[in-house]
Amino acid sequence: MSKEVARHDESVVTICVSFLDGEQYSIALRRSERIEKLRRAVARALMLRPNNLKLHCGGHILSDERTIGSLPGTVIMAWTRRYTAHRSEEKLIEAEEQREHSKRQRERKDSWEVLVHDMLECMRAMIVALWKTCSPATMRGWLKTIVWIVLLVSARYVQFGMPFLIASAMVLMFQNLGTRRAGEASAYTVFNNFRALPGQLQLEDLQREILQLPPRI
Repeated sequence: MSKEVARHDESVVTICVSFLDGEQYSIALRRSERIEKLRRAVARALMLRPNNLKLHCGGHILSDERTIGSLPGTVIMAWTRRYTAHRSEEKLIEAEEQREHSKRQRERKDSWEVLVHDMLECMRAMIVALWKTCSPATMRGWLKTIVWIVLLVSARYVQFGMPFLIASAMVLMFQNLGTRRAGEASAYTVFNNFRALPGQLQLEDLQREILQLPPRI
């Protein structure tokens, strides 16, 4: 008789655990094993906390000390706080994301304000420096500059802007050549009747060096 009872306790029974949302989980356990093992197995398989998992069968909440063989059936109802906790975690994550977004928006706004302030300060400094530089200029110089800008805009309008710039550069270059004093040599040979300047390297000097001739005096 004792052998039959022991064999009956060692027999395996399949327990079906059903949750309130319709999810089910089946596990095979021996009749002699306790509810605690069932609770931990279900919690481990579904990644839940064992302390939050409640098991119900036959109108009673099952305690961990009861055995599988003492259950009135093989279908057990279960529920847990996982959905409420999950929703709470989602709300916390959403609130944290909103705070981070608001923080980034404030930082971006502050950075734009700093950038605009720096740009205005830079423009003000440039205007002051330009005014200090150009203030000694005469009215005639200002009038020439204004006339040149008007002519440049007009030339660009008729698609003649680049030739106008080249012509302006040539005129500016010739106006700043200056005048030579009597007997003063020019920096360009063409203005010295093609006479070489003192110390200027010529082709004859290269030929003398190649032929190892004495230098020209």
